Amino acid sequence: MINLWDLYSFTYDSLAILPSYKNMINNIIKALEITEKEKYLDLGCGTGNLALEIVKRYNTLEISIYGLDFSNTSLLIANKKIKNLSTKSKPHFFLYDVRKGLPFPSSYFDGVSLVQLINYFPKVSDVIKLMGEVNRVTKKNGKIVIVSVARPHKFIKGSLDFRKALQCYPLKTIKNVPFFIANAFFNLPMKLGKNIKLYDEKCLEKIGEILKWKKEYSQSVYYNDINILVKFKK
Repeated sequence: MINLWDLYSFTYDSLAILPSYKNMINNIIKALEITEKEKYLDLGCGTGNLALEIVKRYNTLEISIYGLDFSNTSLLIANKKIKNLSTKSKPHFFLYDVRKGLPFPSSYFDGVSLVQLINYFPKVSDVIKLMGEVNRVTKKNGKIVIVSVARPHKFIKGSLDFRKALQCYPLKTIKNVPFFIANAFFNLPMKLGKNIKLYDEKCLEKIGEILKWKKEYSQSVYYNDINILVKFKK
């Protein structure tokens, strides 16, 4: 059976030059409050952009970052990026289906991130089950940062983001046009709000209440109006 995420992974990194994508990564890192000697987990890590940006930005710190994803091709791309890193710490990427639970001890991580992962869980009960595992592996006072698609995609907003990228990185953006087109095709279900579950801020707040997490703040990220970032503390 073909894993569409394996196909999507070949075009996914074209998004990395979009200003809103860069801002989203910045906001996630800020929310995680990266600190020396701490351990972090990125669920649904894809091609590893978040974890790699963390170790590059904090290249003199000794930190542990783990990424899990069920797309083998995505992880091959992520691990290829690690080879030439000259940072003190390097991410560890593993092929794993998080629906089976999390393969880590209890109270192991200081911070956990989930970027658009829960939107591919159509049942709220499955999201709560996953979050229960996140709760288990997170230390007391640990940080949980969730980015969720909250509203259907708006083409105009995406077009404006592309134009900003063209202004900032003209040659790189033009070079990536074929990948943007392919990416739009693979990402079509999200753009139409089909085959994914939209979880807005209120939904995330209710899940946090069930797990007795403290909500610290929320903000719009990535295209500004369709994704919500919520930071919790255990």
